Amino acid sequence: MGEKRVKTFHDITARRWNDIINAVNSRRPEDSIYPPLEEHELAEFRKMEAQKAEASRSDIAWYYSAKIDAFEEMQYNESTRDDYWELNSLFKHLFVDYYVVEDTAIYQQSGSETHVLFHDGDMQWKKTEAIPENAVPASKSDAEHLEDCWRFQAEVQYQSITFYSENSELLIKS
Repeated sequence: MGEKRVKTFHDITARRWNDIINAVNSRRPEDSIYPPLEEHELAEFRKMEAQKAEASRSDIAWYYSAKIDAFEEMQYNESTRDDYWELNSLFKHLFVDYYVVEDTAIYQQSGSETHVLFHDGDMQWKKTEAIPENAVPASKSDAEHLEDCWRFQAEVQYQSITFYSENSELLIKS
């Protein structure tokens, strides 16, 4: 829903600029102090507008990411837990892109921040510099499902540990 609003805002802004450019270009040269824009100038202008829209999306993502960080304590309070996770989920839906590297890692990218979760690691999200070239884009639901599966596998492995004494006697098998 919010992602549609961001895209709609961008589309309306882009259309408005196109209307202005077309109005300038449709004037007779003698009616305007501005000469009509050439095709390469139009392309450069549209490229700059797209970069501006992306930069503002990044700025918005940073703002809400900082808010979520500031509200982190809410997740531990029973009366505010649901609000915190709803805000977190909405943020991820709007501003986070997901990538998967086969069965080894999940990457989350939002603005200039990238985090990685390794399957054979300690199952903690960690900041990283970049997404590898072999990473494949994934949907939020697919990435979260894969993470849930990995966490379940880790829990099963943790619970089925067998302990032996120094002389190889079975102590605990769960």
